[in-house]
Amino acid sequence: MLKRQVQCLLHNPVSQRNDITMDFTTALGKHLHVSVPISVFARLSQRLGSNYKADCWIVVRCSEVKALSAETVQQYINMMVGEIVCQENDRRTQITPNIEVRFA
Repeated sequence: MLKRQVQCLLHNPVSQRNDITMDFTTALGKHLHVSVPISVFARLSQRLGSNYKADCWIVVRCSEVKALSAETVQQYINMMVGEIVCQENDRRTQITPNIEVRFA
């Protein structure tokens, strides 16, 4: 069972950008801190249908690779988000995901 805490539209003073932040614990007991730029989260929400679905999608994608390093989880989630938000028919408004993942 995942334990989650989501703080929407929280300003992250470390990176000086506005992020959606998610903190959750995986089934293996690893605590993850995920920071998603608002522009990326908005596009993902639009593609998936709601903020709730985007939140759940990110948590599930991170949980798929929960046994790997934080760097690998970060690369995986950025690749997966990139596939959804930058689909072929929407290259004119391409967004480069810059999601940060850390073990807390």
